[in-house]
Parts: sequence; structure tokens; C-alpha cells
Amino acid sequence: MPTAQVPDEPLVFIRNCLSVGRVRWTYHLTMRVQQRKLSGEMLMKAVATLEIVEAYPHDKYLDSPSV
Repeated sequence: MPTAQVPDEPLVFIRNCLSVGRVRWTYHLTMRVQQRKLSGEMLMKAVATLEIVEAYPHDKYLDSPSV
């Protein structure tokens, strides 16, 4: 099974996916958005300010192992 790779420009990739509607909104996200009284439009506008705070390119889905 091939493994997914992190795009060279992850923020560009995310912005492109959002701009063309290639996004899956999970149940969890939908519930959080409703709880915080946010709209889809607000989320889409927030894309302009995305930034990567920390990256763990070799971790898959779960927290990093403790060191």
C-alpha cells in the first residue's frame, strides 16, 4: 500500500483544496462549528491566515511517541 506524502507546499495545497471545495467536513467539525456559532463562510475567510505552528511529517494520525 503506498503511503501518503506531505505536499512540498502544504498550505498552498490546503488553500487549493478549500477553494475548489475538495474538503470533507467531519461530524466532529460540524458539531464544533455549530457550538461556536461559526459559519462556513467564516471558516473559508480564515484560510487566508493559515500557518503551520509545528510539523511532524513522520507521524501518522496519532500523537508523537514520548521521548
